[in-house]
Amino acid sequence: MPNYATAAQRQTDMTSAQASVRLSLPIHQKVRLIAELHTGINVAVLRPLRGNVDRMLVLALLMRTALTKPERDGAISIHSAALSMGRPFETVRRHIAALIESGLCHRIDAGVTISPRFWRSRFIKGKLQYAHDCFVRFVADATAAGAVELPTVRSVGHFDEIDGVCAVLDLVLALVDQNRNLFPEAVDVAIFSAILHANMQRFAAEGGTLAARGESSTSFRQSHAVRVAAIARALSLPDTTVRRRIAAMTGPSGPLMRTRSGTLVDPAWLERANAIACEARHGSMQLILNRVAAVGFPFHAPASAYLCGRPDSPRIA
Repeated sequence: MPNYATAAQRQTDMTSAQASVRLSLPIHQKVRLIAELHTGINVAVLRPLRGNVDRMLVLALLMRTALTKPERDGAISIHSAALSMGRPFETVRRHIAALIESGLCHRIDAGVTISPRFWRSRFIKGKLQYAHDCFVRFVADATAAGAVELPTVRSVGHFDEIDGVCAVLDLVLALVDQNRNLFPEAVDVAIFSAILHANMQRFAAEGGTLAARGESSTSFRQSHAVRVAAIARALSLPDTTVRRRIAAMTGPSGPLMRTRSGTLVDPAWLERANAIACEARHGSMQLILNRVAAVGFPFHAPASAYLCGRPDSPRIA
């Protein structure tokens, strides 16, 4: 999937069809939508996992592997999981041990897989439906904005809940993997996405006012900044952890800028970072879209694929 750097080309957008002032977004629509999707999943899932981003990703890989089998019991060895994620064996082993202890997964002859109890949980079923609908919202908005290239070959099959969940898992795993040279730790990607999403929400909220005054904006302002405490609450992380990670990403060559009002993403950094982009193991954006096209995603009417309706965009107060 495209990393944050390669997707970062500025795109002009209208606040309405009749607007007389064109507001140029500080970032490409695709980047905005990726940040929204990533943040929504993190906000929904990290609280039960006490903010452990690495453990969430291990669980995501186990889920994706389990869903390769009709009975949802596809398994993977710890060694293969570590190789797939590009993480140390002992780190992955420790997270899997914790997930087994909590009853979310268990060992079988073929390796480790998600436990039947996990799939039966009403709480989990609600999260899966939410993840599916977040993917549908992403495709619907990206299609409307012309931010992605639509697959040319499509199927007339039935796109279902599991197809949407698999797509979300692929996107989240690919996003972290693709940006590993930019953000060595997965928690940094989660924090960056949340800050970018919060900045864009504040930018959008000012759009109507700017247009009414006959002004345009091509960059974030101090009023678009978000505070550490808001990011920490959203991601269920300790304030001290978020503050420390933000400090490491702030500086002349870093992706973040600190202001008196909080933290902003530097759009110029997104463009410069393209020089150190790397390839993803879990599939490109186009490949993921091709996969859902093959199982019948309704690109002509994305809203028809919602299970519970369009989910609200995550709010970071």
